[in-house]
Amino acid sequence: MFTILLSSILLSSGTVAKPDTLKPYGALPTERQLKWQEMETYCLIHYTPTTFQNKEWGYGDAQPALFNPSAFNANQIAKAAADGGFRGLISVAKHHDGFCLWPTKTTSYSIASSPWKMEKAIW
Repeated sequence: MFTILLSSILLSSGTVAKPDTLKPYGALPTERQLKWQEMETYCLIHYTPTTFQNKEWGYGDAQPALFNPSAFNANQIAKAAADGGFRGLISVAKHHDGFCLWPTKTTSYSIASSPWKMEKAIW
């Protein structure tokens, strides 16, 4: 009640600017940032050995050899996301479990230690 009363007093006294006279304050978003905000929803793709164990959460203890997609179709995933109303996709290349979706010499927990080969799938 006090807030409503105080607002009424300030508005009637003319000390509060009308919204059409307010000037922007602080950092303003760039045109690119505004476009990004308009995308609204993204779909997160997380694809690791735990995917093949039908697990939601991985601890980095799954064998890399489990990662062996035989019928991966990126277009099917993109279409399903678009049909679901998503406007963008984010593919996680390395998540909390540590599995890397690229061949790397820095860890053995990557596709380099799996039987999967580039010619088997459509990326």
